[in-house]
Amino acid sequence: MRTNLSGAAGAGLAALALSLSVVACTDMFTNGDCSSTRTCEPTAGRSAEGGDGGAGDVAPGGAGGVTAGGASTRGDECEVANDCANGDAEDGEEGCDNGYCVAGNPAPTVISVSPADQTTDVEPGTEIVIEFSEELDPASVTAANIQVLDGDEAIAGELSYEGTKVVFKPQFPLGLLARYDVAVATGVTDAEGAPLLEEFASSLVVRDGAWAITPVVAEPIALLSDSLPITDSGDALLSWVAKASADQSCPTKAQWFRAGQSLGSSTNLTTETAANCSLPHASVGASGDGLVLWHELAGARAARFQAGTWSAATPVSRTKVPGSAISAVGTDGVSHHIEANPAESAVEAFVTDAKGKWSSAPFTLSEESATQPALAVTKGGLAAAAYCAVDSVTSRQKIVFASYTPDKHAWSKGTALSGSQAEGTGSSFARSRPAVALSEQGDAMVLWIAEQRVMASRLPAGSSQWSEPIRLSGSLLVLSNGQAPALVFDGETFVAAWTTVAGTILDVNVARYDAGTESWGAYQTLGDKNTASTQRMPQLVSDAHQNLFLVWPTALKGNAGSTLKIKINAQRFLSSTGTWGPPQVVANESDPGLLDEGSPLPFSMNRGGVAAFATGTPDTVNGGYTDLRIAAFH
Repeated sequence: MRTNLSGAAGAGLAALALSLSVVACTDMFTNGDCSSTRTCEPTAGRSAEGGDGGAGDVAPGGAGGVTAGGASTRGDECEVANDCANGDAEDGEEGCDNGYCVAGNPAPTVISVSPADQTTDVEPGTEIVIEFSEELDPASVTAANIQVLDGDEAIAGELSYEGTKVVFKPQFPLGLLARYDVAVATGVTDAEGAPLLEEFASSLVVRDGAWAITPVVAEPIALLSDSLPITDSGDALLSWVAKASADQSCPTKAQWFRAGQSLGSSTNLTTETAANCSLPHASVGASGDGLVLWHELAGARAARFQAGTWSAATPVSRTKVPGSAISAVGTDGVSHHIEANPAESAVEAFVTDAKGKWSSAPFTLSEESATQPALAVTKGGLAAAAYCAVDSVTSRQKIVFASYTPDKHAWSKGTALSGSQAEGTGSSFARSRPAVALSEQGDAMVLWIAEQRVMASRLPAGSSQWSEPIRLSGSLLVLSNGQAPALVFDGETFVAAWTTVAGTILDVNVARYDAGTESWGAYQTLGDKNTASTQRMPQLVSDAHQNLFLVWPTALKGNAGSTLKIKINAQRFLSSTGTWGPPQVVANESDPGLLDEGSPLPFSMNRGGVAAFATGTPDTVNGGYTDLRIAAFH
């Protein structure tokens, strides 16, 4: 048994024991003379242990007996586990085993992380490696306990664990210039169940990108797609119509590229016997699905890229000569195709299910003559279209809007925006192709040009009432050639861009919508003034971190006819500074981008900040292009 003396009695007995030079032995004294005499010499550290605050036993220390103060150390005698606690959580919770204290199980700790905390210029494809002080319970290595955060949102990725290391492999490359936080929760435990004592955190910042121009196609090309979409993985989908002969514009082709490098050979989406291919348009979904839609004499055709394979061409519509068309594939796999059908004086919407099967009949948005549809699709599956239509009663142009509801899998009828109808007929009252953008919550913004002014109108989410159109461009005269102004939703608000003209001077202007005041801010002039007659609207794109790219072409001196040798200008807005950087020439005389004046400049940027545009060398003899090149920012 164990003897415990405390208080005055403890002090008195201790003094008596010292005066006799012996103490009564307990059952614990079993060696030497103690076995026969039941007495023994007092030995430091072996006297009866002190009580809770008295004078102690042989030596000062109160509760600690001979050992000064505090709880017993490992190996000391005990009755309950609390007798062994030393108050240090890092070495685990001590226990009492058969009357003796046993050491605790130390808590695991993070001993390193790669990239190290606050590392900058991290490569987008980097994996995060976290090393622990000991082996873990694999069941505790979960997405709930170990996360890589983009703001408040955990990014998708794969966790793996071996030995003492956890590896996080992001599903998609990390965003350029983006900051990410690595978070390890106390739910992580070692093999014996001891948890991390405190959360672990570190951060990293990804490097910036740079432009590079790469030749990608070297064959006669009749038409270039008006889009160059990029997946979240950084894969760009280029489509074009090949020139099989001087009078044969087919087949339609598609090819994937990453950072300007081919990911395989091109694919013929139509047979070479197909006739008069036109209007190629490419789009991609975040999951990596691709869609190319084009027209033949028999109507619209589409091919879809899923699971690494292109489908056969599928009939979509019977419109033989569409006024214009546009398509998009959503994150949920649902694809949309909006087509202005001049023969039927109608605007029609075609939709697929998530597996890519097109609806048997279109949704009729309007039964009136229309051209130039624009289309926006959100991550959540919302979609909206806007187009310029001719009122069947007044013959005046107006801007019409229609929306798609995922729950109903249906498009609404088109409705004219209040105040968008022209006051007269003729070219001076013409409306441009509109631009449309959607927020994830369903706020819609539409821009168009009327009487050489940029007009804007907003439809709040859940409302049916459009705001009265306002003029964004002030007293400036806007380039009026039927092209749409640029418009994006950057994840927080709407941003617009357009070209103004004063004589031979062309300027690029931007404006930002203030969601707090529900109003547009004053426009800002960007770029450098020039005396060229490029006659182009700029293009504006955004990544997932509110960084923007503005791109516009400028004609170089010495051009003749409709073929323009151009330089491509790019200007970037960084959300971290809230400012636009200086303009940068991406392609110039030494590596020119060449376009026919009526040709598109396909340009886009993905959520990670990877951007690209395509240009070609015009064939001045046979028309079309002799080659194509991609300028990629990565």
